[in-house]
Amino acid sequence: MSRYQIIENRIGFKTIKLKTVDSTNNYARSLIKSLKNKINDFYKLSGLVVIADEQTAGKGTGSNSWESEAGKNIILSIIVAPFFLKPIDQFIISKTISLGIFDYLKTKNIPVKIKWPNDIYINDKKIGGILIENTIFDQTITSSIIGIGLNINQEKFSEEIKNPTSLFIETQKKYIIKDELGLLIIKIQNRYEQLTTKRYKQINTDYLNSLYRKDEYAKYKANGEHFFAKIISIDEIGRIVIKTRANRKFTFGFKEVEFL
Repeated sequence: MSRYQIIENRIGFKTIKLKTVDSTNNYARSLIKSLKNKINDFYKLSGLVVIADEQTAGKGTGSNSWESEAGKNIILSIIVAPFFLKPIDQFIISKTISLGIFDYLKTKNIPVKIKWPNDIYINDKKIGGILIENTIFDQTITSSIIGIGLNINQEKFSEEIKNPTSLFIETQKKYIIKDELGLLIIKIQNRYEQLTTKRYKQINTDYLNSLYRKDEYAKYKANGEHFFAKIISIDEIGRIVIKTRANRKFTFGFKEVEFL
């Protein structure tokens, strides 16, 4: 099998269910490291989902942690092998997965948005997050570990967590985690199929249209300065493009601008 060929298993074709783990991403990474042929064998794990009731050291983006009460939320990591993407195009993976979660939450009739780059928001509160770890070899992405945390039935959060929410808080309904997990995986698989069939225009358009604060003036901070601007687009490598009221355009990478 060519190292650039890929057999895409459907996401969720196989699952590993854990009671407790330090991090589902760490567990998924250990599976990848165990492969004898680290290039040709990645496809064997593509589509595998690692699910946990509880994480003891859940990670968010950067140095952030992820809080989740045991048994009340969706915690998982997905392994895929997007050999067809070059490293410069890796942000489209984030767009794709964000849209899968977006599609799932739209079935609940709540006002969901994607906060750039890949936080999931209901109004001004965070309900979910994504952490993606890509492995790159010879100018191709050989594997991606996609960690997802989604608040479902949790009612209370620690004071250290900024603006959290959950499906229960938003709808006042309790959900069966197993059922919600199944629906979420279907929605993510549908979007990932768009990626594997190279329907990039659809993904890019839907992501932009789903963005939190798109075309709305709001307050931001960058380089120590506060200013009002609106999000107008995302560039080809995933940077946010905003325009001030004075019609000045700025482009920022991750961690270069703060939403206020």
